[in-house]
Amino acid sequence: MERLICTSTGGTIHYKVTGISHPEHIRFLDNPGAMSEINSDLRLLLMQGIDYGQFTSGFTIPASVAGEEVKVKVDGAFHIAPDVRLLCRILKWHYNFCPDEALTQEDFRKAYGAGFGDHFYARWRNLDMDIMKMLGYFGCSYDNGQRFLGIVMKKVFRYEQRAKRENAQIIKELFEGTALSVSGSGEADSAGQSEHRGEAGDGDHRTGKGNLCGASAGTDGLDTSDPAASAAP
Repeated sequence: MERLICTSTGGTIHYKVTGISHPEHIRFLDNPGAMSEINSDLRLLLMQGIDYGQFTSGFTIPASVAGEEVKVKVDGAFHIAPDVRLLCRILKWHYNFCPDEALTQEDFRKAYGAGFGDHFYARWRNLDMDIMKMLGYFGCSYDNGQRFLGIVMKKVFRYEQRAKRENAQIIKELFEGTALSVSGSGEADSAGQSEHRGEAGDGDHRTGKGNLCGASAGTDGLDTSDPAASAAP
């Protein structure tokens, strides 16, 4: 049975229970109290720099539930996996950053000091600014690797703020464009109707077209002579 624990360390703890002292109480593993006790023990291991391996933990079933207080021992294995959401944020920055969102020599100097900062910045450039290669270069120097990710995240935050502003501007322009389009369409329809009515009215007076029931129907193919007048000698 494998379980997941979301953590604030940029990753997710995966742990699998391999043994339990009271098998009949295995159903209590998903109890919030039991999970809290196991999670606390695993986080203590993470704080010690241990991010995978075997663990021994336990939880207590209160007497109100089991009839008497029972302490259950749990053995298992665990590892921590990076949070895919955090990786996606970093990769979006890496593919889309602007010049003022790039890692600079000054950023490295602030994080590592002048000497090491210049050295690591040169390495960053030599590795084609590849994040994974840079982390591989730091290897087991977790402190240096963490500092590097620290300056990366500052740039990620800056990129995200710009992207948020740009997206808001795009949405604003789309709404304004839609509003203008709807308004313009309404005005055009109104103008068209007015023009149509004007043409019909003008036709009555200028050419006689458009109102065949009027006093002057026009001369387009219609005989408007007075029959009585034509019959006079």
